[in-house]
Amino acid sequence: MSQTIIGLNSPQAVKLFSASLFQQISRRSYFTRKFASKGKTKPLQILTELESGAGDEIRFDLSVAIGGAPVEGDDNRVGSEARLKFYQDVVRIDQSYKGANLGGKMTRKRTLHNLRTLSRDQLNDYWARLYDETIFIYLSGARGVNTAYTWPLGWTGRANNALQAPDSAHIMYGDGTSKATLTTAGKMTRDVIERVITKSKTMGGGSEQDGTCLLYTSPSPRD
Repeated sequence: MSQTIIGLNSPQAVKLFSASLFQQISRRSYFTRKFASKGKTKPLQILTELESGAGDEIRFDLSVAIGGAPVEGDDNRVGSEARLKFYQDVVRIDQSYKGANLGGKMTRKRTLHNLRTLSRDQLNDYWARLYDETIFIYLSGARGVNTAYTWPLGWTGRANNALQAPDSAHIMYGDGTSKATLTTAGKMTRDVIERVITKSKTMGGGSEQDGTCLLYTSPSPRD
């Protein structure tokens, strides 16, 4: 006598997808809670154009800050106006997947632990950690040498979004002039942080440079 079997990939197998995983990732991620927004109020901008439509990239314009000395008194303003200057950048998306193998039915039967709940909690932590690590690596412009990171050593970024190392104008050190000359005295102090904030605020005033600055202290953030 034949037995009716509804397999894992059968069209009759009911699958429900919960959005709670993504909500918990957002709450647990440090960068999402502290530095990201859908508006212009925070350093990291969340672009939502692809959430409801097809596509694999978003192109957006960058408006450079207006600079130059102002006109004072009764001097003629004509011809001294600043022009608006734009650049364009692109963000490309890709798919990432990470699953947990819970074993067979008997494996789940032999333990008192709810392996499905446990795996979901573990994946919540995994994605939040990976999200923060990825942002930190991109902001640093390098993978670094920390072997505890999820991305492997030598990782150079996503396929369509390679890492970009900062130039000399966007790097500061706790002491010395390079990572090689950094000593144990170059700690993350209040004075050092104020120097970085001041430099970031004064960059980009009509120049080609943005106000992003990478800080190296002892021990180095990349470690």
